[in-house]
Amino acid sequence: MKKYYYQIKAKNLECDNAKGKRAEYECGWGTWQFPPVISDIIEAENVTEAKQKINELYDKTFPTRVLKKDLKSNEFLLWIKEVDENDHSTDQVFDLRKCKICGEEFTLLSKYQWNNPGGGRYYCSKECQDEGDINEKEHIAFHDMKHSPVIYKITNKNNGMCYIGQTTQPFTLRWYQHMFQPSDTKFHKEIKANSAISDWTFEIIEVLKFKREDSTAERKKQLNERENHWIKFYNSVEGGYNSIGETNGNSK
Repeated sequence: MKKYYYQIKAKNLECDNAKGKRAEYECGWGTWQFPPVISDIIEAENVTEAKQKINELYDKTFPTRVLKKDLKSNEFLLWIKEVDENDHSTDQVFDLRKCKICGEEFTLLSKYQWNNPGGGRYYCSKECQDEGDINEKEHIAFHDMKHSPVIYKITNKNNGMCYIGQTTQPFTLRWYQHMFQPSDTKFHKEIKANSAISDWTFEIIEVLKFKREDSTAERKKQLNERENHWIKFYNSVEGGYNSIGETNGNSK
């Protein structure tokens, strides 16, 4: 038995009333709506038998070709093709996939139906796709491989006192901001009043890597926890330049 992949397409209803140039468009390649009303696969000895089985299955005779003059009297069109054993592009339409968000199994075939759930090739539904798009944007924005989030330590070479901070920016930019865009914090006052840039060393003490499924809130929480850990480890509030021991991401 051979396998045949078929689609039953519905006519674009605007085609009947379209006139002039619009009619040329609507009744050209736009004559039949997408996605189809039905997509499925059927087994038969040959294409003639396959068509017959489809017509019997839906109790209706579907034409495989409709001339322009016959459009008004035909609501549906049957498209059918034999599935060759090497036709991997068609085979993948029937392969089970797992949604990247909820893990539910689905096939691309389910997307080639009228009123389908959406979601494209990687998600079972439009809702999961929307969540996936948000996660992807967060991942790209928060975890650019060139500028991984880091915990850094700036040390005064004259007295060994240090400042601990975190950043998702390039660490060289954060270094510049501390040195040349100071505020009125304890650390910045020390830089401005009693030292030169050559008196300080800047080092990365931890690089953070997040899981793809981590939310922005979870990533920020991890950053804060690691910064707080190093502030306590180096005693950089009482014995250094940090102003607070528990940070919420705004190091002082």
